[in-house]
Amino acid sequence: MNKKFMAVLTAGAMLFMTACSTAETEASATSESVAATTEATTTTTTSAASVAATLEAQGESYDVAGDYACERAAISVDVDEKGNCSVTVVWGDSAFSEAVWTMSGEYDAENNCIAYTDGENYLVTYAEDGSIESEEDISSDGTGVFYYNEDGTLTWQDDVNNQADGMVFEKVDIIEDAVG
Repeated sequence: MNKKFMAVLTAGAMLFMTACSTAETEASATSESVAATTEATTTTTTSAASVAATLEAQGESYDVAGDYACERAAISVDVDEKGNCSVTVVWGDSAFSEAVWTMSGEYDAENNCIAYTDGENYLVTYAEDGSIESEEDISSDGTGVFYYNEDGTLTWQDDVNNQADGMVFEKVDIIEDAVG
């Protein structure tokens, strides 16, 4: 229930803010350009040590956990005490519905990413009073990778639907901004 509340809260905050950078590459439906986009994303990532050094030089600290936003989508990464990562993606569909993905994986410091093989996707529909009217399971076989980029942004390679192709997610303080 707490994750659903956070997903609803995140989606509401996303209606009031956009923090999106556009990617400079164009993706087409051909397998060649999908491969090229994946290769470009992979080559823009660096080791965790390099990202940490870059951010610390800018007076910021490096942390895998956090909230990221681009257009109508928000990504929340949580890390437990054992280092396991839980990722939730909320994508606003309309005022009364949103697509939600949940997945988990371990942070790979060498490749500066979180790979997952347990992605679940569902559609949440809300009643006019804000209560959940329905949840429709879409898929439960998602795979992909979240890449941490040198500039502190995040990119998502969704192997099933290529949902976020060309999108760059900026780190934001969604929860604090929405609550406080």
